[in-house]
Amino acid sequence: MKTMRLIQLTASTRKTSLVWQLPIILSSQAISQIIFLGIFWIFNRTNDQMNFQNNWFVKGELFSTSVSLILVVLYSYVIEKRSLHSLGITRKDIGSETYKGLIIGCLLICVIVAINVVTGSIQLIWVPNISLLNTLIYGIGFMIQGLSEEVIFRGYLMIGLCTRFSIKVSIVLSSLIFTLAHTSNGGSSIVSITNLFLFSIVCSLIVYSHQNIWIIASLHGAWNFVMGVVFGSEISNLSLPSSLFQFQLVPTRSILSGGNFGIEGGIITTVILLTTCILLNNLISHELVTSNIKQCNVNMISSPFRPLLINAMVIINDSFYIIGT
Repeated sequence: MKTMRLIQLTASTRKTSLVWQLPIILSSQAISQIIFLGIFWIFNRTNDQMNFQNNWFVKGELFSTSVSLILVVLYSYVIEKRSLHSLGITRKDIGSETYKGLIIGCLLICVIVAINVVTGSIQLIWVPNISLLNTLIYGIGFMIQGLSEEVIFRGYLMIGLCTRFSIKVSIVLSSLIFTLAHTSNGGSSIVSITNLFLFSIVCSLIVYSHQNIWIIASLHGAWNFVMGVVFGSEISNLSLPSSLFQFQLVPTRSILSGGNFGIEGGIITTVILLTTCILLNNLISHELVTSNIKQCNVNMISSPFRPLLINAMVIINDSFYIIGT
């Protein structure tokens, strides 16, 4: 089964313990923050405020996530003896998988925003004279942040947990930890917490299916970039100082739009993410059934007819899958 390769690569070195994984993740995050804040304080000649209303502070935060990425990768490679491949960092199809992730991430957010606009939950106002260089820097920063979080929470944490628990338990555990890490910004609600959890499930299922970190790293980066820099929505209760559109809420419909938390906290996002989870789960189940059919050994049929029978079984399975969806 192809989806077990990353887990087997990890288990072949050593079994990972959650007791060690959590301190490593927390330590890497703390060290990256200390380094970033120290550098920002040293070079902050104009005494700019150290908050998310400062463009350079936000960019620094995004780029500083690369420190925690490097620390976790080094620890898993040197101490745990895990290969880069076992973290989902593969050499194959980097460009195509990254491209797929960008498209999926952009589409998901655009669909959510479009439904919010149609239902009258939000209004978008174009902001003129936005710096393209500033937008490009944000884009690179969010790609780095997406890669960092996905390597840490999916490549290191989730795949590591799979060496001790089932894939389902590992996905749920890593998603709970991911959700807790993203509720520290405050302003959370039951809906926003649910959506963060569902987003993590989506990311986990894609990694499980595609066997690499690139597709989900670019999806995560595109999700945050389009949501915050393009449409101007808060990202997990954090607002950016500049965006291509101004995101105006309709107070009476905040349950749909997510209110001050951003569109990640709205019911519309819940529906889209839940639908995506169901579709991904059905797709994975279909792929597994098809794989098992192709691998089966039909001993009762003579060898010249065996390929024909297997293809027929695959076609029948595909037909039932299409009908079922």
